[in-house]
Amino acid sequence: MGLRGRTVKSVLTKAAACSVVALLAACSSSSGGSSSGTTAAPGTTAAPGTTAAAGTSAAPGTSAAPGTTSAAPGTTSGGGSGGGNAVDSSLTAAQCGAPASGGDGKPITVGIITSLTGVASSSFSDVKTGVKAYFDALNAKGGVNGHKINYVVADDQSSPTSNLTAVKDLVENKKVTAIGVWDSFLFGSVDYLLGKGMPLLGGSFDGPEWGVPKYSNMFGVVGVANPKYPAFSSFRDWFKSKGVTKVASLAYGPSPSSIGSAKGSAASAEQAGAKVVYTNYNVPFGSTNFTADAIAIKNSGADAVIAPMVEASDIALITALKQAGANVKVPLLYTGYDPNTLNDPAAAAAFEGAYIVGTYPFYDGSNAAATAQMANLKAAGYTKDIPTFGVGGGYTAAMAVACGLQAAGANPTQQSIIANTRKVTAFDGNGVFLEKTDFSKQFDGIGSFDGGSLCQNWVTVQSKQFVLDTKQPLCGSNIPGTETVK
Repeated sequence: MGLRGRTVKSVLTKAAACSVVALLAACSSSSGGSSSGTTAAPGTTAAPGTTAAAGTSAAPGTSAAPGTTSAAPGTTSGGGSGGGNAVDSSLTAAQCGAPASGGDGKPITVGIITSLTGVASSSFSDVKTGVKAYFDALNAKGGVNGHKINYVVADDQSSPTSNLTAVKDLVENKKVTAIGVWDSFLFGSVDYLLGKGMPLLGGSFDGPEWGVPKYSNMFGVVGVANPKYPAFSSFRDWFKSKGVTKVASLAYGPSPSSIGSAKGSAASAEQAGAKVVYTNYNVPFGSTNFTADAIAIKNSGADAVIAPMVEASDIALITALKQAGANVKVPLLYTGYDPNTLNDPAAAAAFEGAYIVGTYPFYDGSNAAATAQMANLKAAGYTKDIPTFGVGGGYTAAMAVACGLQAAGANPTQQSIIANTRKVTAFDGNGVFLEKTDFSKQFDGIGSFDGGSLCQNWVTVQSKQFVLDTKQPLCGSNIPGTETVK
């Protein structure tokens, strides 16, 4: 679920260079001061509005003066300087229930879990920029049901073990009411969080647990993947449109979702008549060494490569394939539609001719919700014309938490958040997502292997520009009898 935008001159996100299903490698973020936000490494406590490093360094942060100029329709420039006041980020009653009155008005503290450092940080180091932008705009409008929202961004250092340490700090020390998720390692702590009754809202791309009924405290914002990762018809149709005949499929060994996405994609290609001729589902997370894979893929005769990995790995893989002389015409990636891709010469060269699939709209000025999102980001100091994977993800996770709080009523509790968010049937991020998510159907197994999405956009890179490959989003359904995980 890592794409946004239509035809864009921009660079890739900072979230992917070392991360799971994320974007590329640029890293810029700012602390969450104006929304009483904090950033803490596992086991540390930061004062509101500060960033605590304790054992790790916080994501490299820069905060440029607000200001960007919008590009002509159909294109988006990689940089930009412009600004404007934050716009209303309140969620509509149709999405998250009618705002409640009569609450005590006390501030509510929430957590955000992500990977600011470590092997996934290239795609996630700037998550807190998006979190800050959303909560700044929301608090400027009065918060949720009269409650100001304070937040703590926790760093799991790109490790399931550290993820557990980080969320324990959020739960036991920071006393958060709910946790927003934009993270590839949450599977390391889901059982602990279930036992604590902690609401989890955000990206459902770390593993299959989001679709398991046992985990009733989890809410995936763009749907939830079928935990058996079957083939999906929109991917089948897209592979068929490209004339793919032989497929190579790679994934990170430590990442259940990376493996599931790779297998589901490969199964979809098989449904289009292609043959899987090479697989490697044991790639070290964040690896940039693909020399042996590239030679093997060349020898296999594959004309398509599937790689649901972070952008640093994407760049290294595509570069290795080109150096090996492999005749791969259709590299399919899950990260890279991001302003930092085109601004980085190595990334731009690697992504030339590659395809990126994702579940977000095109940031070309034609989508009012995306334009409003960008106004909030720029008001918070963000200077690009489209969000990076991390920035957009932070914004999404914050918005998901806000939806849960609004649905919960006048004085939200963990129990009321879980009970009432399950009744939300049309959450689309105020129009930012391609589809409406029905949380009541999260465990029905209808979501695709691509983070649960039912609809996807594909873009390609041509002459150092992002160009829309599909004229409109492709929507589909799981194909019966094609389960890849038993």
